[in-house]
Amino acid sequence: MAAYLRAHGQRLRTRLARSVEQAAPAPAGSRTRLLAAFDHMQETITAPGFRGCAFVNAWAELGGPGQEHHPLVAEAVQEHKTLLRDYLTGLAEDYTDARGVGEQIHILIEGAMVASALLGADAARPARDGACAVLTAADSPRER
Repeated sequence: MAAYLRAHGQRLRTRLARSVEQAAPAPAGSRTRLLAAFDHMQETITAPGFRGCAFVNAWAELGGPGQEHHPLVAEAVQEHKTLLRDYLTGLAEDYTDARGVGEQIHILIEGAMVASALLGADAARPARDGACAVLTAADSPRER
């Protein structure tokens, strides 16, 4: 399971990066690129067969509290979540507090992915609206 999660995470992060790059090539500012990540998430949520976040599902089944039973699963889940957060933080480079903005966007994306398992694609719009509010409130002297 841990090997599957690592490979799956790599595929997901690669697709996300390609999607963001296609929608908002690198010269685009952080706001545009971060919102492109939300657009990609909406596409993921609405894809046939989507059943929520595989990492949260695995964590709940195998890797959560008491992870001594499946520590490799817990590691794989935490690794993916950390790499995703770091990628989003990189996209937030135009903001003075890129780490803070990246973490807030990460939580909004995670929340939408989890909520979408119950609410469907309707979870994406409020999360994207929340991201717009975060990005508007954040100090961005370098925004292009």
